[in-house]
Amino acid sequence: MGTQNGAVVRNSGNLLWEKITNERGVWISARPQLPADAGKHGPCSFIVKLNSHMVDLGFDAASVSRLTTDNGTVMLPNFWSDGRGGHHLSGKLTFLGDTIADATSITLTIDPPGLTRRVFSWTLQ
Repeated sequence: MGTQNGAVVRNSGNLLWEKITNERGVWISARPQLPADAGKHGPCSFIVKLNSHMVDLGFDAASVSRLTTDNGTVMLPNFWSDGRGGHHLSGKLTFLGDTIADATSITLTIDPPGLTRRVFSWTLQ
């Protein structure tokens, strides 16, 4: 375990690591699931977990998230597999299309209302 860009980084056994932030009593973690294609073509997903006992997580994660690449592409997610509200959410954010083709780095930004914006970045190999 270590830190990168202010986020705790934990190896999840996948190519890219899970990153975790804890600010204002809300833990948010994100782990990429990249296209199987070596050329990085196809949908890109993130396993996202949100936990808090201080605030209600009453927002739709898809509506407060975006994916950007180092080549200037900005995308909004097409799907969020979990609901909203409560103190524990865990689901998959999915971005369709050739989301990371030609990218060397990706950044997932989650900006929940009333909470601190979280920024998770990964370098692609």
